[in-house]
Amino acid sequence: MFLDVALIGFGHVGRRFARLLAERGGMLLAEQGVTVRIVGISTNRHGHVWAAEGVDVPAALSRVEAG
Repeated sequence: MFLDVALIGFGHVGRRFARLLAERGGMLLAEQGVTVRIVGISTNRHGHVWAAEGVDVPAALSRVEAG
């Protein structure tokens, strides 16, 4: 089962949440049978991205952290 999530804001908390999902998403799948996908990110500064199959989170993190 998939749980699709859209993040409104991608500051410190949003980026940390995205990293935690990347690091521990396998644990959620193994223990709960759920895959959490970030399908959207919206920010005032960097714009918006939406992908029904899931956003490329490492690329989004790199872009935001580069300024």
